[in-house]
Amino acid sequence: MSRCVIDASVIGPLLFQDEADDLIAVLPDILARGEAIVPGHWRLEVANQVVMGARRGRARNVEVALILRAIAALPVEVDPATGDHAWTTTHALAVRHGLTIYDAAYLELAMRMSIPLATADTDLIYAANTEAVPLIT
Repeated sequence: MSRCVIDASVIGPLLFQDEADDLIAVLPDILARGEAIVPGHWRLEVANQVVMGARRGRARNVEVALILRAIAALPVEVDPATGDHAWTTTHALAVRHGLTIYDAAYLELAMRMSIPLATADTDLIYAANTEAVPLIT
């Protein structure tokens, strides 16, 4: 498998067992090989999943600290140019496909780098298919 963009939606199943997903089988491989690249806001989105999971009683405070340390240790490359495309390509993709600007950033990155997108988000899957972006689902 080659490099790919990892949407925050596919990290949930790694964090919380009640979010089991088929992507869980290939995601550890991608991460272990350091082949994942993410937009600049990815860490915030994943950290938000952890915070919301804790608020909903899905993780205790001691588990949250362990989860955050594990996520921080993942060999994920953060794209330094995400913000450079916010007003142009990313915005256009968000408008064209009815996506949030955050989700459009994943699509923009996959398109710019000509690599697949790993996502569990149905709207993002539809937009990626429309834009002929290869998917890992």
